[in-house]
Amino acid sequence: MSQPSFPFDRTLREVLQRLPLKIIQILFGSKVSEVLESTFPTTKERKADFVGRLENGTLIHLEIQSTYDPTLPLRLIELYLRIYERYGAYPLQVLLWVGDKKCPYRTRYRLGRLQHRVKVVELRKISCRELLESEVEEDQLLAILCKRERDFWDRLRERVERLEEGKRRDFLMKLLVLARLRKDAYNEVVRLYEEVTKMPLVIDKSRDPFYLEGIQQGLQQGLLREAQEMVLEVVEVKLGRVPKGLEEQIKAETDRDKLKRLLKELVLTSNPMEVIQQFGYRVNET
Repeated sequence: MSQPSFPFDRTLREVLQRLPLKIIQILFGSKVSEVLESTFPTTKERKADFVGRLENGTLIHLEIQSTYDPTLPLRLIELYLRIYERYGAYPLQVLLWVGDKKCPYRTRYRLGRLQHRVKVVELRKISCRELLESEVEEDQLLAILCKRERDFWDRLRERVERLEEGKRRDFLMKLLVLARLRKDAYNEVVRLYEEVTKMPLVIDKSRDPFYLEGIQQGLQQGLLREAQEMVLEVVEVKLGRVPKGLEEQIKAETDRDKLKRLLKELVLTSNPMEVIQQFGYRVNET
């Protein structure tokens, strides 16, 4: 799982390291007998999400992805070789896609003359039933990301209410984090949290990364709109009008740096039409 920037990355990794027995059995067809060291120090440290050995002796490597990373195929091959170097056997690799959209990864990759295959599994297509029936809390947590059946929320609530009070809130908080990966589940988990704890969910907006991300996105969008409007204003001052079709192109431009460069050139030029065309915008001069 590269470039972890959200709490669900850390939560998923923590869930895996605590040995969720049922999900491993579903993915690899056998139970884990041993969790192995998954950090491979070199000049550039590499860490796999999960490395273990099955009861039948098979070495396994599990990687989780929630977003698309074009460098993943190369990383999988590198980890494949690192695992062999340390444990003397090539691992069975599974890429577990936990994103909400269709998995963008293939099962076979060609890098030069090298071909590499990996099993790809979409968690959202796995039935939640087996995971909910597991006695391992980490399996139950992962069930929120699976294909939910009609009685899912009632059965999940039963599981939560069985937990000791001290573990219950920790479980619910992790569930809230993972539910961020499923747009249709987050509000249901909030409702479950408030019903079980008998307390409203209070989010510290100064620390909540999802709230802060939304604020950052809003600021970026506001700055982009401001840049678009400034370009159009300068064009109107220079030409006495905004050429037909240009306004739509400028308002569709999402590269703020490009707009800033265009604005600077427009202010300095004596031929704004030429500058506009140099930046790739089509202009109707009539």
